[in-house]
Amino acid sequence: MEDDACRSLADAVRPLPVTASDVAKATKRDTLLSATTRFINKQWPKQINDARLQQLFNRRDSLSVINGCLLTADRVIIPDALQSKVLRQLHTGHPEINRMKALARSYVY
Repeated sequence: MEDDACRSLADAVRPLPVTASDVAKATKRDTLLSATTRFINKQWPKQINDARLQQLFNRRDSLSVINGCLLTADRVIIPDALQSKVLRQLHTGHPEINRMKALARSYVY
């Protein structure tokens, strides 16, 4: 099972201009994502007052943590600190905004 999870993470990160290690480090530094990771590993609170955290809480059944990276289903959740880098790379060669957004959504959340 753990090998499958690691393979899923590797597959999700492969097309991105960042490594799983980059994502894990940025996730740890991101207040929202590090709290989400903690809730997944321990227990979610009964009440959520933060709107951004509420979005993740609503997806809690599809969230997982693999090697410090947060995933929803098979898509990596990219921390804010890396989002512009990832979007810039995905935008290269895909000048049409709608196609670029669709490509980004297929890989990341």
